[in-house]
Order: sequence, then C-alpha cells, then structure tokens
Amino acid sequence: MKVLIVNDEFYPEKVFGPSVIAYNIAKDLQKRGNEVMVFSSILTPDAPKEIIFDGLKIYRIISTYNRRYRNYYNVFNRPVVKEFRRVLDQFRPDVVHFHNTHDGLCYCLFKTAKKFGAKTFLTAHDVMLFVPGKLIEFIDKNDYSVKNEYNYRVTLWQQLKRFKKRFNPFRNLLIRYYLGYVDKIFAVSNELADALKQNKISNVAVIHNGIDLTGWQIDSGLIAGFKEKYRLAGKPVVLYAGRLSPLKGGRVIIEVMKKVREQITDAALLIVGKSEEYFGLTKSEKDKNWLICTDWISGQELRLAYLSSDLVVVPSVCFDCFPTVNLEAMAAAKPVIATCFGGSGEAVVDNVTGFIINPLDIKTTAEKVVSLLEDKNLAAKFGQAGFERVKEKFSLARQVETILKYYQS
Repeated sequence: MKVLIVNDEFYPEKVFGPSVIAYNIAKDLQKRGNEVMVFSSILTPDAPKEIIFDGLKIYRIISTYNRRYRNYYNVFNRPVVKEFRRVLDQFRPDVVHFHNTHDGLCYCLFKTAKKFGAKTFLTAHDVMLFVPGKLIEFIDKNDYSVKNEYNYRVTLWQQLKRFKKRFNPFRNLLIRYYLGYVDKIFAVSNELADALKQNKISNVAVIHNGIDLTGWQIDSGLIAGFKEKYRLAGKPVVLYAGRLSPLKGGRVIIEVMKKVREQITDAALLIVGKSEEYFGLTKSEKDKNWLICTDWISGQELRLAYLSSDLVVVPSVCFDCFPTVNLEAMAAAKPVIATCFGGSGEAVVDNVTGFIINPLDIKTTAEKVVSLLEDKNLAAKFGQAGFERVKEKFSLARQVETILKYYQS
C-alpha cells in the first residue's frame, strides 16, 4: 500500500507535537511493508524541498505567506494545491492521511486528495477545525471543580469578538464543506470527538495516540549524567514539558512551584521546552537554581528528562485534546498530575496513575505535588500503574493497527 502522510511541519531536527505522532505512524507503516511518503511545508526559502530522513522521503513546499491572514490561506492556498497535485501525480498514493493542515498547508487539500481517487483520512489533533486557536470559552475561571461534562459549543459571535479582524467568518463553513471529502476523521480522544460533534462536525471515530515503549529502559549511569548536566542531582524534580505559555499552564506551574517550595525547599522545576517568560518571578528568583530549562530536546535526551524526574505536571488552562506528555510520563513510570480540561482523563486515571486537577486551583495542585514528592511509595505505585496502562491501552502498534483497518476497509 502507498500512503502519503500530510502534516504542516515535519522538521527532522525538531520533531515534536503532532509531528511526533505523524512521524511515528509513518515509520510504523513503513516497517509493516508499506511505501510511505511525507508531504509538509517549510518556512525557509533556501531549504531543500526533497529530503530523506530516517528512510522517509519528505517533500516540503515553501509556505511563507503573512501569518496574519492564516485563517484565509489555510482554507484555500492555490500554490499549495498546485504542488500537492504534482506530488499526487508523482507518488500516486492509495491512501492520503492528513494530520495538521492549518498553517503551512490548507483544508482544501482534502478535496484534492479525494478527487485524485485516494482514500482520505484526517487525524484531528486539536480544535482548529472549529476554532482558530485554543479553546477556552468553556472554562469558568471562578469554578475550581473538576467536571465530567462541558459545553464546548463556540458561536460565530464569540470567535469574531475574540479574534477580531483575523477571523475569517466563512472558515468554519468552508472547513465543514472540505471535511465532506474525508472518508473518516480520527479524533485523538473521546473528549475531542464530543467537542467536534457539539460544533457540527460528524463522521468521527476515536483513535487514541500511542507510544513506542522501546528505548525507555536506559542505563542508570546515563540518567545520573543527565542529572549532573542539569544540576538535578539530589533534588526532588517536577517536570513540565512544552512552551511556558499561559494557556499551556506556564503561570500555573510557576505559582504551584512557589507553594511547593514553601514545604520542600530543594524542589526543582525542570522545563523541557521554551521558557521565554517566567511568570511572576523577580530577577533574583529567576537566577535561583530551582528552575531549570533544557530548551527543546528529543530522542534519548528527552527520555532521560522524564526518567530523571519524580513526577510530571500537565496544567493546561485550555482544551488540551490528548497530551503526548501524559503517555511519555507513563512510559517512564512516572506519576502524572494532569488538567481536567480536555482528554487527559482518558489516559491518566485519578488516584490510580496520578491525579486529575483543575489547574486554576493552585493550592490543591500544589498539595498534590507535595504529596507525591513526600510519599515515594505512592509515587512509585502510581508510576507503575501508569506504565502498565500505557503498555496495555496506548501502544503505537495498537494505534497503527486500528488505523490500518480503516485504510483497508
């Protein structure tokens, strides 16, 4: 079978976010004897269009339009469509599997692929099919409870009010039109499927993301070396992975750690990702050695970061569909404290593999962190339960086998 994987970004030197999922699926399909190619976009005009990375052939179109008009270009972009047709004619895929297409690429490619004659699938990794940004409208900042159900419906007026002139008032209608050419939409969580349904998007099946557990058993000497490199040795370590932004919980984790350090004075925060802002910290506080940032890392170094930590916190203050961080933490047998907003509760089982919290409740979140740092037996119990759960429910093999059933149906 010839499969074309389509994703906005596919930078070999920094594979993260949905790119990780697309890459893992592509490699697994290739191992199973399928011929796989990747179609992506790139911002650098002088970068090579066609490259081979890890045995994968990747074609990258230059996409340098003004991102201020993203909500217009990502619906229909003529140069992208032209290049995509050329690749379809050259590669002649049986299946085109889309992932993110809302930045360098465009939604009209769904129609282009279907008209070509390929089976067409889309994995929805986020809420961009019905809102051009993070979904926050359903969150009541005065309510610290953890709810079982939320109203995810977003109105046209709410979007116009929030995004103003950057919002294309026809985008959602046009996206739903192009989705009519997709054989099946895969939502990465039940919660995302519910949000899509509430916003008039149907034909959805849930396929949770998976993770490859090979490579997570690493020599203790390498872990010790990582701790030494980042000044973590002998400290209780809390890991936060991702950009330190407000909606991803940047402010939350800083405030939580301030409270944690009132009781555990040597506790450290390991940030795996970008840290342009340290919310609410004075210059002297920033200079203290309790806050450590690795910048973006991947591969074995990323696995070492998880294995060097005592627990992982995912405090997103927005709809976070199904954070890969949860699976990576569980693969490392670490307990997870995760947001109640989105699909984290489908991976992390409250009081079994970690805790589900409302990240707006700083006090309770800090108490949960302290409890796991102080009770090593509980942390180990949660971590082992998480490892067993990810092995049984969220393997990459399970994910790809489910996808293949749709390809072959």
